Amino acid sequence: TEFGPPLAYWLADIPLRAARNHIFGVYLLAPICAVLMFRAIYQLGRHIVGGPQAVIAVLLTMTVTAFSTPGIEFGPLVLARPLWAMFLLHAWLAIGQGRRSAWFALSIEAGLLLLVTPQAMWLLPLPLLFGLATTRGRRNLASLDPFFALLVIAVLALPYACLLYTADASG
Repeated sequence: TEFGPPLAYWLADIPLRAARNHIFGVYLLAPICAVLMFRAIYQLGRHIVGGPQAVIAVLLTMTVTAFSTPGIEFGPLVLARPLWAMFLLHAWLAIGQGRRSAWFALSIEAGLLLLVTPQAMWLLPLPLLFGLATTRGRRNLASLDPFFALLVIAVLALPYACLLYTADASG
């Protein structure tokens, strides 16, 4: 559709229907996304520089977020924030620290991000470039884990690809 990938709209439909077409449930999604984003930023900062510095990173991010966007409007970009923060966290754990268990979460978040915003296809390769630029990253990318992650991403993005294909075929 002209609105982009459908995941944010599918997600907004769940609380809307649960609240019998009352918008209150949808208004809860934006704060939930903000909390998830700040938690992922804290976790990432804690792994990279330590707890106190991670709190400062969260506070700075909260300031930028509070002054740049309204707090209750839910949409694709609001949903993309926590997905991107969690993707970066798991990319750091998988590529930067070599934790094999993080590849699965990274692939789920990447696939969901592709279902939220079309800009995801330009953002997702950035941690890969970071990994290729470092010795440790190249070593961690040389395993089979990234290949399996690509398979999971492809499976998750398949519904949107089918939707795009059918929209092009009918239009």
